[in-house]
Amino acid sequence: MLKPGGTERSFLILIFAVLASAATTLSAGDEFVLSTHADYSTDDRIFTRDDTLFMKVMVPNIDYTEIEQNEFRLHASSGPGNFEGKFSNHLDGTFTARLSLKTADASESSWEWRGRIRDRQGREFEADVNIQIVGSVDGEIEVVLRGKIEGLGADFVVVQNTTILVNASTEIVNENGQALAFADLHVGQSVKVSAVRNENGHLLAHRIKFMSRSENELELKGVIENIGENTLVVLGLTFTVDSNTEILNHDNDPISLTELSVGQLVEIKAKIQSAGSRQALRIRVEDHSANEVELRGKIESLGVHDLVVNGVTFAVTANTEILGDENQPIAFVDLHVGLLVEVKGFLTEGGTAMAIRIKVAGEIFDDDEVELTGRIDDIAGETLVVA
Repeated sequence: MLKPGGTERSFLILIFAVLASAATTLSAGDEFVLSTHADYSTDDRIFTRDDTLFMKVMVPNIDYTEIEQNEFRLHASSGPGNFEGKFSNHLDGTFTARLSLKTADASESSWEWRGRIRDRQGREFEADVNIQIVGSVDGEIEVVLRGKIEGLGADFVVVQNTTILVNASTEIVNENGQALAFADLHVGQSVKVSAVRNENGHLLAHRIKFMSRSENELELKGVIENIGENTLVVLGLTFTVDSNTEILNHDNDPISLTELSVGQLVEIKAKIQSAGSRQALRIRVEDHSANEVELRGKIESLGVHDLVVNGVTFAVTANTEILGDENQPIAFVDLHVGLLVEVKGFLTEGGTAMAIRIKVAGEIFDDDEVELTGRIDDIAGETLVVA
């Protein structure tokens, strides 16, 4: 049974950079295909909300008569959109499933597909890959892909494992915008391809531009939302970290990835790899102690991913620590309007208050009392603004 999440909105044009495939573990002989075609004739990573996602997994080494786990999941990289389902077992080592993408959240373009099949002997198939779902169910869709040319044909180029058709109307330019010929393209050249889907559903390039070095680099500042073994997520973007990544604290002293923590404000310089992944070159912790906010009061309202305490709206993420009045972990759904809480958080560069910790307070105080610790933002006459 499929469980769709998210809302449908209208976007006529959506431009994006394709992400690289996530971690995938396959045993010898295992294969999987994600396709826009019911016959699995193509292995795709770009879909529209007009498409059906056809999934096929071939696992010859698994005992298909003794399946213990059988599931797939498609979820938005930075939002609540979520689909879950099971594969059909064809009892020959082949498992298939299909999913209509019409209800995929139109505000999300980056999605992660996960497939899991395991038999009772512990033999298993696991695959995690990133895909893109773009555009709306009505309107022209523009797709922008960055990466190295992986293949060339008489009338097509292959970028990001995606075939893009080229015709006489396709504009080809260098970094300075000077016109080039199709013959000037070569395998390994870094390009940015702008394309639209034609009436047959194929991508047709209307512009191919050679990428300069600066277009391969990215600098941003934001809050760490998640940290993995060799990755971290900032502003919804995943960055790969390795031994060549320079990591500095706010005093510019070298530190390790393990010394970083969720909620820290960091400045990242990264390089966009040929496959679209982001390799962190430098990570520097920014001192945002002046932006820290501590608030004590009653919950005035609760949203799906936020709560309001004394008029201040705090964003709540999966990394927000939520504790009961005896410091025991509780869930966000255990909170309710009128509950007395202590919230510790910080203000992002964009002014959003992010909750790091929410703790249910053990004592009750009068309705007209407020306790607040924060930065003074403004002083005027006999009033001051805090947080």
